[in-house]
Amino acid sequence: MSEEVEERQAHVRAIAITSTAALAGVIAAIASQAMTSGMSPGAAAGSRDAQFALLAIVAVQLPVYHLVFDEWGGFKDVLYVAFMTFIIWFVTWGVILTSGASIL
Repeated sequence: MSEEVEERQAHVRAIAITSTAALAGVIAAIASQAMTSGMSPGAAAGSRDAQFALLAIVAVQLPVYHLVFDEWGGFKDVLYVAFMTFIIWFVTWGVILTSGASIL
């Protein structure tokens, strides 16, 4: 019975980390768009401020995960969160830039 509970806890942990990393990617894309709202899409795509917004979102997530989850902190976990956040940010911000949408 305890194996089932441990499996369930691991599954809930995986869902929570994936969901929050994806949500953080969307938030980073919105922040990037807000920081580059007056620029052309080409200039906005090369903006270092937009990239720093992504790095800041990733940097904020990692200590929170250390506090919330008991088994956290391996290189694989950090890489997974950074990659998931980056991919969602890249796709979301790419859609925002190519569509010409304005979030704010």
